[in-house]
Amino acid sequence: MMNSRQSNTMAVKLYNNIVAALMNRNEAKEAQKEGRIYGPLSVLRNLFIEKKRARVLIRGVKRVKVKVTGYLRAFDKHCNMILFDVLETSALRLAETPLKSRHMNQLFIRGENVVVVSVDPTAPENDENDQKIRRGSRGR
Repeated sequence: MMNSRQSNTMAVKLYNNIVAALMNRNEAKEAQKEGRIYGPLSVLRNLFIEKKRARVLIRGVKRVKVKVTGYLRAFDKHCNMILFDVLETSALRLAETPLKSRHMNQLFIRGENVVVVSVDPTAPENDENDQKIRRGSRGR
Protein backbone atom coordinates (compact mmCIF):
# COMPACT_ATOMS: atom_id res chain seq x y z
CA MET A 1 0.00 0.00 0.00
CA MET A 2 1.32 3.47 -0.95
CA ASN A 3 1.21 6.47 1.28
CA SER A 4 0.27 9.91 -0.04
CA ARG A 5 3.90 11.05 -0.36
CA GLN A 6 4.77 8.12 -2.63
CA SER A 7 1.60 8.70 -4.61
CA ASN A 8 2.46 12.39 -5.12
CA THR A 9 6.01 11.52 -6.16
CA MET A 10 4.72 9.02 -8.69
CA ALA A 11 2.24 11.57 -10.05
CA VAL A 12 5.00 14.18 -10.50
CA LYS A 13 7.24 11.66 -12.27
CA LEU A 14 4.37 10.62 -14.54
CA TYR A 15 3.59 14.25 -15.38
CA ASN A 16 7.26 14.99 -16.15
CA ASN A 17 7.47 11.89 -18.35
CA ILE A 18 4.39 12.93 -20.32
CA VAL A 19 5.69 16.47 -20.79
CA ALA A 20 9.14 15.19 -21.78
CA ALA A 21 7.54 12.86 -24.32
CA LEU A 22 5.63 15.76 -25.84
CA MET A 23 8.67 18.02 -25.89
CA ASN A 24 12.02 17.32 -27.39
CA ARG A 25 14.23 15.87 -24.65
CA ASN A 26 16.83 18.60 -25.17
CA GLU A 27 14.18 21.32 -24.84
CA ALA A 28 12.95 19.76 -21.59
CA LYS A 29 16.46 19.62 -20.12
CA GLU A 30 17.16 23.24 -21.12
CA ALA A 31 13.85 24.37 -19.65
CA GLN A 32 14.64 22.65 -16.34
CA LYS A 33 18.15 24.16 -16.23
CA GLU A 34 16.82 27.66 -16.91
CA GLY A 35 13.99 27.24 -14.41
CA ARG A 36 11.31 27.82 -17.04
CA ILE A 37 7.85 26.52 -16.39
CA TYR A 38 6.21 24.54 -19.14
CA GLY A 39 2.82 22.92 -19.34
CA PRO A 40 -0.69 24.29 -18.94
CA LEU A 41 0.15 26.93 -16.32
CA SER A 42 2.93 28.39 -18.46
CA VAL A 43 0.30 30.25 -20.53
CA LEU A 44 -1.01 31.98 -17.40
CA ARG A 45 2.50 32.69 -16.17
CA ASN A 46 3.55 34.25 -19.49
CA LEU A 47 0.41 36.39 -19.62
CA PHE A 48 1.11 37.59 -16.09
CA ILE A 49 4.82 38.33 -16.60
CA GLU A 50 4.51 39.92 -20.05
CA LYS A 51 1.40 41.87 -19.01
CA LYS A 52 -0.53 40.87 -22.10
CA ARG A 53 -4.29 40.90 -22.39
CA ALA A 54 -5.84 37.47 -21.75
CA ARG A 55 -8.94 35.97 -23.35
CA VAL A 56 -10.86 33.58 -21.09
CA LEU A 57 -13.89 31.56 -22.17
CA ILE A 58 -16.22 30.75 -19.29
CA ARG A 59 -18.68 27.88 -19.39
CA GLY A 60 -22.36 27.93 -18.71
CA VAL A 61 -24.57 24.92 -18.08
CA LYS A 62 -24.66 23.59 -21.65
CA ARG A 63 -22.31 25.81 -23.63
CA VAL A 64 -19.63 28.47 -23.45
CA LYS A 65 -21.43 31.34 -21.82
CA VAL A 66 -19.15 34.38 -21.77
CA LYS A 67 -15.92 35.62 -23.32
CA VAL A 68 -13.86 37.79 -20.99
CA THR A 69 -10.73 39.77 -21.89
CA GLY A 70 -8.53 41.52 -19.37
CA TYR A 71 -5.12 41.77 -17.74
CA LEU A 72 -4.14 39.01 -15.34
CA ARG A 73 -3.51 40.23 -11.81
CA ALA A 74 -3.24 36.85 -10.04
CA PHE A 75 -3.83 33.14 -10.60
CA ASP A 76 -3.30 29.79 -8.87
CA LYS A 77 -2.91 26.13 -9.77
CA HIS A 78 -6.69 25.66 -9.97
CA CYS A 79 -6.91 28.36 -12.69
CA ASN A 80 -8.70 30.74 -10.32
CA MET A 81 -7.93 34.17 -11.75
CA ILE A 82 -8.23 37.83 -10.94
CA LEU A 83 -8.45 40.03 -14.03
CA PHE A 84 -8.55 43.82 -14.19
CA ASP A 85 -9.63 46.22 -16.93
CA VAL A 86 -12.10 43.54 -18.04
CA LEU A 87 -14.41 43.52 -21.05
CA GLU A 88 -17.14 40.88 -20.85
CA THR A 89 -19.09 39.91 -23.97
CA SER A 90 -21.80 37.32 -24.30
CA ALA A 91 -23.52 35.85 -27.36
CA LEU A 92 -25.81 32.95 -28.14
CA ARG A 93 -22.96 31.27 -29.99
CA LEU A 94 -19.27 32.14 -30.08
CA ALA A 95 -19.20 32.94 -33.81
CA GLU A 96 -22.12 35.37 -33.56
CA THR A 97 -21.89 39.06 -32.90
CA PRO A 98 -22.03 39.92 -29.20
CA LEU A 99 -25.48 40.48 -27.71
CA LYS A 100 -24.26 42.50 -24.79
CA SER A 101 -20.94 43.81 -23.61
CA ARG A 102 -19.88 45.49 -20.38
CA HIS A 103 -16.71 46.80 -18.76
CA MET A 104 -15.61 45.97 -15.20
CA ASN A 105 -12.64 47.23 -13.23
CA GLN A 106 -11.89 43.86 -11.65
CA LEU A 107 -13.24 40.31 -11.88
CA PHE A 108 -12.60 37.05 -10.01
CA ILE A 109 -13.06 33.88 -12.08
CA ARG A 110 -13.34 30.51 -10.42
CA GLY A 111 -11.11 27.97 -12.15
CA GLU A 112 -13.87 25.37 -12.27
CA ASN A 113 -15.68 27.46 -14.90
CA VAL A 114 -12.69 28.20 -17.16
CA VAL A 115 -12.82 26.53 -20.56
CA VAL A 116 -9.95 28.17 -22.48
CA VAL A 117 -7.26 30.73 -21.65
CA SER A 118 -5.27 32.38 -24.44
CA VAL A 119 -3.58 35.59 -25.47
CA ASP A 120 -6.20 38.00 -26.80
CA PRO A 121 -5.50 38.25 -30.55
CA THR A 122 -7.68 41.35 -30.94
CA ALA A 123 -5.72 43.39 -28.39
CA PRO A 124 -3.84 46.26 -30.07
CA GLU A 125 -0.10 46.05 -29.46
CA ASN A 126 0.55 49.78 -29.08
CA ASP A 127 -2.61 50.82 -27.29
CA GLU A 128 -2.09 53.82 -24.98
CA ASN A 129 -3.81 52.07 -22.06
CA ASP A 130 -1.69 48.96 -22.67
CA GLN A 131 1.51 51.01 -22.43
CA LYS A 132 0.39 52.54 -19.12
CA ILE A 133 -0.34 49.09 -17.71
CA ARG A 134 3.06 47.79 -18.83
CA ARG A 135 4.72 50.70 -16.97
CA GLY A 136 2.78 49.82 -13.82
CA SER A 137 0.05 52.42 -13.58
CA ARG A 138 -3.57 51.56 -14.15
CA GLY A 139 -4.22 54.45 -16.50
CA ARG A 140 -6.56 56.30 -14.16
